[in-house]
Amino acid sequence: MEGYIKARVVASFKDGVSWNFAAALALSNQTRLGVEAEQTLNKKGLGQDMVALRTLLLGNTQKTRDVMPEEIPPLWRSLIWGLQVFAACAPATVVGVLTINKYLADNGVTTYQFDPLVALVAAGLGTIVWTIVTAGLMPNFVGTSFTYIAAIVSVSVRAAKVVPSGVNPLAYATGAVVQSTLVTLSLALLVYLITKRSGANKAAETLAKIVPKVVAANIIVNIGLSLAGVGTGMAQTNLVYGIATILLILVFRFIPGYLGTIPIVLAIGVVYLVGAISGQIDVRPVINAPLFRMPGFFLPRFDLASLVQMIPVCLATSFETLGHILVLQGLLNRPLMDKLWRALLGDALADPAGGMVGTAGNTTYAEGLGVFALVRVFSTVVVLMAAFWSIAFGFSGHLNAFLSSIMTAILGGAAVVMFGSIAVQGFELAIREHLNFRNIKNFMVTAVMQIVGVGNLKLVFRGEEWLSGISFSIVLGLVIYYFASFLEKRYPKLTREEPEFSSL
Repeated sequence: MEGYIKARVVASFKDGVSWNFAAALALSNQTRLGVEAEQTLNKKGLGQDMVALRTLLLGNTQKTRDVMPEEIPPLWRSLIWGLQVFAACAPATVVGVLTINKYLADNGVTTYQFDPLVALVAAGLGTIVWTIVTAGLMPNFVGTSFTYIAAIVSVSVRAAKVVPSGVNPLAYATGAVVQSTLVTLSLALLVYLITKRSGANKAAETLAKIVPKVVAANIIVNIGLSLAGVGTGMAQTNLVYGIATILLILVFRFIPGYLGTIPIVLAIGVVYLVGAISGQIDVRPVINAPLFRMPGFFLPRFDLASLVQMIPVCLATSFETLGHILVLQGLLNRPLMDKLWRALLGDALADPAGGMVGTAGNTTYAEGLGVFALVRVFSTVVVLMAAFWSIAFGFSGHLNAFLSSIMTAILGGAAVVMFGSIAVQGFELAIREHLNFRNIKNFMVTAVMQIVGVGNLKLVFRGEEWLSGISFSIVLGLVIYYFASFLEKRYPKLTREEPEFSSL
């Protein structure tokens, strides 16, 4: 039988018989014959056709070739794959801005609001900048950073109390985002110099010394927990719809394949549809909206006090970027740490794209990495197509009307999951780095940072609020860490660990 199959394969190639027959034979259980047939097809330039046929016959159970960053797929495929990346990342980009607006309204700032369409345009622009600066070596989508939310709200609320009538207080928050670029640029330069002099590993170690792992983990947890009240407050407006959104996100997250990467889109869509059918949501403004609408852009304004509150936040986004590069390095199976300075430079230039046009700061998105990991398509062209879709949808009147019509409770349910996910990432970092919380230094850093951050303790000087919540907790966390490190070195005999399950 084996000889017969082999003879048919050879004959098909000699006689020019359809490649489909030869490819089908390559799917035979005769492993050696399958390999020989595939090699022959590759020599004939038919390797990609064979991959397509194999996927069609067997499903995606066989390993297919990854599409690497430097490759250029056909335009139609790039457009579809790019739309997929955009669909996975757009919800977080939009929800981040809508959450800021809700938080601002709760604090009495209602005259001015951020336009979610501006966030989509800024995400597209930021993604293009990121791709250019990283030379297309680190494919990722850039969108609204949740890390900036608390600081942006704090700066905006403070500015609203002191700026003259007719001046947009949000401009001071976006100006602080732009100014904070100087900090990230300095960090990128430092990492570049260390990389050139001592190597990539030394650069990563230096970065970890500037902001130790225990502080970084607490920053991430703080970001999630400090926003908990926002998510629950939004969900509380209609608890049934809020909880339904949470449960549907869970259900859709368990779906295998691509749909499992966009559970927020699906959950919001289903609950929105139920609300529209039941009459809870009025869809007439969506239907009657214009096809094209100019986003509400505005220019930034600058002052020193606002910048101080943003500095710790931009450092936190640098650690997000570092984590994403480590993930991407594993996905691509290529060394990227020697190019960390490029990632930080891309972070420094792409993040303030939002601040320049009138929205929150950007950051690289884990959602994009999730899509890449699933479909194994890393092409830079696909990332640029995702940026194209983001900018195009940013001028859609129908999309703006749709976003405005979503019930607050639905967004609240999604926010609860997303903010909780941020906190969980901090816990994961602590576990991954084997942080010992029985160590007095780690214990004190965590105890103080969590209460100061979640409790929103403020540093006020001459009537001006300079630090609050997360930013203040980061400063105190670093002070405690370095002071405790000094005590450990100066008085090693006093260094001890707390007994398990004990307090001070």
